[in-house]
Amino acid sequence: MSPEMNLAEKTVLVVDDDLPMREGLADLLRHQGYRVLTAADGEEGFQAVQAQRPDLVVLDVVMPKLDGFRVATMIKGDPTLRHIPVILYSGHVEESFAIRAYETQAEYFVPKAGNLRPILKAIRDLLEGPPP
Repeated sequence: MSPEMNLAEKTVLVVDDDLPMREGLADLLRHQGYRVLTAADGEEGFQAVQAQRPDLVVLDVVMPKLDGFRVATMIKGDPTLRHIPVILYSGHVEESFAIRAYETQAEYFVPKAGNLRPILKAIRDLLEGPPP
């Protein structure tokens, strides 16, 4: 068996209330070989983290019910979930958002830009990079 990870064994949960963004990112990740789960808001997303235990979570910041900051804080505050890497992303790129993202202990804060390359790079870094 190859020492390289089989990406199909890696599950990424995408949580975003923006359907085109959520589905676009999910399709891209499936195309890259990941297993993808999706959720439409923070509450549904946190429930999916608890039930499915994905290998990584991508969270939009601005969402109904629970925002991405709150969900990231809940994941990182739970001893049984805190090992799961979290990427927060947002169309808001103000410094205050980056500071709040840092305070949640999320691994990355990525601006929601015209292309998904920065999010994909962060996912690859966390799931395929060398172990710490």
